Amino acid sequence: MRKIIFLLSLVAITTSCMDRFKEQNDRYVSYGNLKSGSPDWYIFSDKGNRLNIVANEVAGFELKEDLRVVAKYSIVGDPIDTVYNIHIYEIEKVLCKDPLTPSLLSQTKIDSLGRDPVNIIEAWFGGKKYLNITFELLRHDANKAHHVNLVLDEEETTENKLVFEFRHNAFNDLTYYNAYGRVSYDISSYIPANLTKIDVTLKWTDYYMIDRSMTGTFYLPTNNSGHVVTSEVK
Repeated sequence: MRKIIFLLSLVAITTSCMDRFKEQNDRYVSYGNLKSGSPDWYIFSDKGNRLNIVANEVAGFELKEDLRVVAKYSIVGDPIDTVYNIHIYEIEKVLCKDPLTPSLLSQTKIDSLGRDPVNIIEAWFGGKKYLNITFELLRHDANKAHHVNLVLDEEETTENKLVFEFRHNAFNDLTYYNAYGRVSYDISSYIPANLTKIDVTLKWTDYYMIDRSMTGTFYLPTNNSGHVVTSEVK
């Protein structure tokens, strides 16, 4: 069996008025949702900016209303307030799902969530409602789908704290090769109506079978994002 070495990197990402995750050659990376504008499509980014798509080098990528995406791009010309014209070099769909509440599920559905290990690389809040997660898992069969879900821990959740568990079902796939994914969960409906912020704890079990967790503050609705702090081994 191939030996896999994991590098766990958890980063607290701060807010900014511009999507400045600059990589190189004045290129940027943003998460957001596609919108059909007049006359062209744009991305409404998690930072609250309108990114008008004036050039796109990704042939065959189907633009759909409200599709969640991550894009790598450069800025064309000067912005007007929070409106930017962009030239896209890479764009990919981001899996977008709702969290699950066990008490609302059948036992069959609960059993299907699995308890296979998974590594969380980064987690952060964005877009006023999303918990974004980039993750790493091990797989062998490229044709076998793995499932990931965010599950509310109803025993540990309180009026002032949400606790979620990131669950993985590998469906008995062998653990040979590293694979990576990204997913966004809309957690806004879990915030009590009388609160504008709440602590959120994210739990998971890694490939060393160590239970890990990290906690950050989620703001609703005035702040675009909050911190998720470095994980601590329990």
